[in-house]
Amino acid sequence: MQVSKQTLEQAAEKGLITPQQATELWDYIGQQKSTKPRLNATNTLYYLGGCIAIGAMTIFMNLGWESFGGTGLFAIAMLYGVASLVLADYFQRKSLTVVTGIMACLAVAMVPLAVYGLQSALGMYQPERTYREFHQLIDAQWIMIEMATILAGLMVLWRYRIAFILMPICVALFYLSLDLAPLLMSTEHTSYSFALRVSVWFGLAMLLVALLTDIYDDGDKDYAFWLYLFGTVSLWGGISGQSSELLSMKLVYLSFNLLLIAIGTCLIRKVFLVFGGLGVLLVLGDLSHDIFRDSIGFPLSLTFLGLLTIGIGLWWQKNERAIQARVNRILPHAFARLRDRRS
Repeated sequence: MQVSKQTLEQAAEKGLITPQQATELWDYIGQQKSTKPRLNATNTLYYLGGCIAIGAMTIFMNLGWESFGGTGLFAIAMLYGVASLVLADYFQRKSLTVVTGIMACLAVAMVPLAVYGLQSALGMYQPERTYREFHQLIDAQWIMIEMATILAGLMVLWRYRIAFILMPICVALFYLSLDLAPLLMSTEHTSYSFALRVSVWFGLAMLLVALLTDIYDDGDKDYAFWLYLFGTVSLWGGISGQSSELLSMKLVYLSFNLLLIAIGTCLIRKVFLVFGGLGVLLVLGDLSHDIFRDSIGFPLSLTFLGLLTIGIGLWWQKNERAIQARVNRILPHAFARLRDRRS
């Protein structure tokens, strides 16, 4: 629930609180908000610059870097990593939380290159193997890189306590799940369909961890956000990639996305709503193109459905408090407490 200054002033006019209390309470709320990262122009530039820097030393590295050799790549990665941690400490002393997290995240993102360079210098890779393939191929040879990245990420997360550092950890966990699965299942199949199945199970596991983190973490830092995001992307992407021309499977996929929307409403997590809504639009677009291509009534039916959805939204807004009270009585105490904390 968002509290505005006008709301506090109206409460003071009705005698619920004094004008002085309204002013002091608003100042206190402002101090609390200032300690949390907000999506404004400055932070957007911070994140954009950080993502460009991280991408430059990971997925966008070209073959020219291989000319430095394993030792050279290891030295470059270590130089970048140490410099990033020094900057992270500097920005932390300046109380610039967002920039601190980005620099710490950049340090973690350099670990794969450092381990690859060290292993390459020790002759553990074939001559034609390149670092770019780490982000492209499923191979058990990458497991050591991924485990080192996860360990380093956890250490950096413990040091700075910033949720954004979970981003490279989640990526490394996803890569690890893809590279480990063939070994654990005693199979050499690394096809596209196999990767989609692994993505689904990994997404479910990460969402479970996210939910437990969300329930038991009472701090003001949203560590569960990145877990929810990567878990949802992995689950939704894995299921969406398994396309089928059968109408029954399209309806199952539609039900899955509606379930995501329901979960997002219950947990008050927008990531479920975004991907669930996108999935619903994909199903409707697919149906309109393949099944109801020449049907005059299909657009009219969708218009009616859209207006009906808006009507349901108006009814929901009018009865939201009563509905939430009933939902809280049905849900376990931990979920009800979670909703109250996020609402």
